[in-house]
Amino acid sequence: MRFVADGLQPQAITPLADLPLQSIAGKLSARGHYDWGRKKGSGMTLRLADLGFAAPWGAVQGINGQIRFNSLHPLTTPPRQRLKVAIARLNPGLDITRIDSRFQLRPNGRITGIDVNGSLAEGKIRLQAPSFTSGAKHQKLTMTADTLNLAPLSAAFKSSGIDAKGHMDGKIPLRIQGEKVYLNNGWIASEKGGVIRYRDPVGTEALASGGESTNLLVKALENFHYKRFRINLDGEAMGEVTLTGSIDGKNPDFYNGYPIVLNLNVQGKLGKILLSELTGFDPTEQLRKIRNKRRR
Repeated sequence: MRFVADGLQPQAITPLADLPLQSIAGKLSARGHYDWGRKKGSGMTLRLADLGFAAPWGAVQGINGQIRFNSLHPLTTPPRQRLKVAIARLNPGLDITRIDSRFQLRPNGRITGIDVNGSLAEGKIRLQAPSFTSGAKHQKLTMTADTLNLAPLSAAFKSSGIDAKGHMDGKIPLRIQGEKVYLNNGWIASEKGGVIRYRDPVGTEALASGGESTNLLVKALENFHYKRFRINLDGEAMGEVTLTGSIDGKNPDFYNGYPIVLNLNVQGKLGKILLSELTGFDPTEQLRKIRNKRRR
């Protein structure tokens, strides 16, 4: 059976496929059995070929693989079923590629052994969950990141005015509640150094009007060479997020490269937080040392 983005959709065949997905396209085929009598039992193999769809959070292309069901009532599978995905394009422009997923379907719509690996920003990303139950009020997953390149990540959030270079790791526990996703005690960090440049004309002008400390901070961030950073994340992924942590480094063009530790404690929408809430940085102690050094 072939689905076409502007033609036949799974929802037209069965209400069980009434998911918040659009423009489903690709091939789907199935072969199975349902036995009565002394050899009572059932099973089916579902094959997916170049399947894709659109969703509110982005789009997925190139789903390939097969799922073997060892029972149709209840619907279950053996462990370590496998599907591969060519690309998942997330809003506002992040691409996860070469996705390899493993899982097992248990009775009552419970999925266990979830392990999804993929490539993001030239690094690796992994999503794991011991159990995921369809229709449950709360779901928990853990996302880990390994050696993500900050350059393509910052390019995806051009409106923030941030241009970053370097690599980072991270671990973010996720809690799904209804249609909302929450970050619980997550963190991202780098120990290998890099560069952060904040050069958004509108944002810089607005921040520079915040006083001497803020003005000096903006100048420091125009070409900030960090040695390390660690940022903690808490809050709703698409809503209010609280960021705390520190960035340790210097600007070689700012007070002869005097070392600065930027302490971060801000709240706002992820992606816009650095533009609108940058004054949450507290460089007071470092700026006092710079001014004292300047007077000598």
